[in-house]
Amino acid sequence: YRRLKIREDRQEKIRAAVLEIEEFIAAIPDSAARQIFEMSYIEGKRQREIAETIGYSRGRIPQIINQFLED
Repeated sequence: YRRLKIREDRQEKIRAAVLEIEEFIAAIPDSAARQIFEMSYIEGKRQREIAETIGYSRGRIPQIINQFLED
């Protein structure tokens, strides 16, 4: 029972973190930046894949991510 409780607590923390991430992404006003965050943090794509999909350079993706994380 104790292990089950620990597992349920972990899953609840994960759900809360995912919700927080989704809310943060939804609040990004720039649609391209929002798409970059969705691809990176929700879909798990690599920055190279994101750059190819969106048409930005590979170096521009971390710049955009850092810009919003610093704010």
